[in-house]
Amino acid sequence: RSPCPMLNSMANHGWLPHDGKNIDLVTIQTAFQAAMGFSTESFVGITQQALAVSTTGNSSTFHLRDLAHHNAIEHDGSLSRNDQFFGDDLHFNPTIWAATARRYGIRVPSSSPVITVKTAAKARAARVKDAKVFNPAFNLMDQSGSIGGTSVFLTAFWDDGAGGVPKDYAHVLF
Repeated sequence: RSPCPMLNSMANHGWLPHDGKNIDLVTIQTAFQAAMGFSTESFVGITQQALAVSTTGNSSTFHLRDLAHHNAIEHDGSLSRNDQFFGDDLHFNPTIWAATARRYGIRVPSSSPVITVKTAAKARAARVKDAKVFNPAFNLMDQSGSIGGTSVFLTAFWDDGAGGVPKDYAHVLF
């Protein structure tokens, strides 16, 4: 449905329409507030970006699939999707995710049970570095989507007592 694992998960669990179609600002605001406690103002800007590439024919709604429009919300250097240059920037890519999971330390028994800000930042930077090497058209015009996605993930699932996001959460989300 979407290049964003968080939005796909929210649709899977009924916070957003399961078919990923005809989503408006109020639906996004309600879903993120109810599911994760985010302020209703948190996703106004990103929703406006989604509306700008909408294919619904209604200027106040978008489909999750619309978010695959390159450099609107979808971006090169995704932690779980291929770059648009290679064709499919919408669907989960197991190879890219495996590299991210390894960098997060998922399934590494001797590592910390959580993903810290430092670990997430290093994984993000390493993915961008990899994408720059393999994608001759690499372009990260606005890093806010790239950084923003990691920030939302960390904020939504952070466990203060553990000092990070439990790795199991990342494994399930992606």
